[in-house]
Amino acid sequence: SRLVVDALIQAGLPASSMTTFAALDPSHVRSGRLTPNGERRVATFVSAALDAHLLPVVHGDVVLDAAQGFSILSGDDVVLALCRRAAPTRAV
Repeated sequence: SRLVVDALIQAGLPASSMTTFAALDPSHVRSGRLTPNGERRVATFVSAALDAHLLPVVHGDVVLDAAQGFSILSGDDVVLALCRRAAPTRAV
């Protein structure tokens, strides 16, 4: 994601890499999937970035997991969760 963020910044956009690890605790992820509370938490995290006039760039990450101890949370799953909550016009 660093290359993407750097390119967006070079294009004059206020991009910021958003790691899901920082936003989630084990109760937000079960068996590598966001729980409903996890979806809300990620949406709040991204919304706060947007409110701060940042362009959030989300990606997959290693996260704490209630069922497995830790797991890989797919960036695609994060984007799908955000789309369910916010109905964006596009996601790249």
